[in-house]
Amino acid sequence: MGEAKQLISKENFTQWTKDCGVKCIQKQYDEMAIAALKNGRSLQEEMAERGFKDFHQFSKSCPRFNRYCWPIEFAELGSGYVLYFQFLAFLTLIFLTHLCLQAGHQIGKKLGRIRGVTALKGGGRTGFGKKVKNGEHTRYEVPV
Repeated sequence: MGEAKQLISKENFTQWTKDCGVKCIQKQYDEMAIAALKNGRSLQEEMAERGFKDFHQFSKSCPRFNRYCWPIEFAELGSGYVLYFQFLAFLTLIFLTHLCLQAGHQIGKKLGRIRGVTALKGGGRTGFGKKVKNGEHTRYEVPV
C-alpha cells in the first residue's frame, strides 16, 4: 500500500493561509467574461480554455489585495468593507481632534498656574487656585 499523505505540515499550513487570503478577483473575472463574449463561449468554457478546472482554481491564481491599498479597492467585497474603513478614519479624526483640544486646555491650565491668573467678578472656578473676594472683584490666588 502507498504511504498516506501527511495532513498536518508546515507546507500545508502556509498553503492554506495563502488560499484563505482575500483575493482581488473582479478585474481578472471581468477580463475573462469579456473574452468569453468575444469568442462566443460560456464563462465555464473560457475558464477551461485558460486551463482552470473550476472557479476555485481560478480564484487561487488571482493575486491578493495589496496590504497598503486604498479602502475603495475593497468595494468588490461589498460596500460594508469600504464603509468600515471610512468609519475608522472618521473615528481617528474625532479622536485626534479631541486630543488636540484637550492638550490645548491642559497646556493653558499649566501656563495659568505658572503665570498666576486673575479673573474679574463672575465666572466659576477654573479648577486651580483659591477664590478670594476683594471688594467688587473676585480673583484667584494661585499657589506658587
